[in-house]
Amino acid sequence: MSSKKQTRVYCFFGAILYGMASLYESKQCYEIKAKAPEINIICTSMIPMWLPIEISLLTEWTIFFIQFIIIQFALIPAGSICFLIWEVADMLILHIELLKVTLQNIMQEKRGYKRRKLLILWISYHLQVLKIIKEFNFLTKTCMGLFSLMAALVFACITNQVVNMNKLIGACIHLVGWLIALYMLCNAGQTIQDGTESIGMAAYNSKWYTVDIDTQKAVLFIIKQCQKPLYLQALPLGELNHALMLMIIKTSYSFLTLLTHST
Repeated sequence: MSSKKQTRVYCFFGAILYGMASLYESKQCYEIKAKAPEINIICTSMIPMWLPIEISLLTEWTIFFIQFIIIQFALIPAGSICFLIWEVADMLILHIELLKVTLQNIMQEKRGYKRRKLLILWISYHLQVLKIIKEFNFLTKTCMGLFSLMAALVFACITNQVVNMNKLIGACIHLVGWLIALYMLCNAGQTIQDGTESIGMAAYNSKWYTVDIDTQKAVLFIIKQCQKPLYLQALPLGELNHALMLMIIKTSYSFLTLLTHST
């Protein structure tokens, strides 16, 4: 399933499930409204709302459906970015795996002139893949770099909502969505990091010792080039990888502790 279809399925049905949960958990809102009728709370909304005037039930349902449509337009682009970054990272790994297999085959080529020609093509291909990864990193950093900065605070706020049993189902759905998005981004960065680093190991494990001196020198430069892996950067918290995901979860726990002691 392509990222476009995955985004539509996740965002559309996720919004429906969240809306149903909001309606189911509106009983608490109606209880508050019954105790304080002067507070004009809209209980049938997907997002908590308050208006200075009283409105009819038909108007409340109209607001509910308008919110649902707006959420669809807001969720699908955000979901597309997360799915797209994850998918592009997997495609780049396929190129890296092809580089590793091709290098093994080049080292097994017996004819020296053909081996040198294939190695020149391999180096051009490798440089092109590295260029794509750097451009991919720039786009990811520009679009989703601040995601890691907001994620810890968002996790803490949603978890605090779960602890206080306030719209529990909707909060859990929201939390799962953010966790999936964070995992996709961090896993994409970790995949790129491991993949670019593995090229040097593949060159070292090839039969470079059976070829001529010039080819051995070229392999040495390849290994040196791959000793420093490429990353997907996160602003301002370093690189997107599994370590960052763990750090965000730990930071969110600290924020949650602060919220639980202040509310």
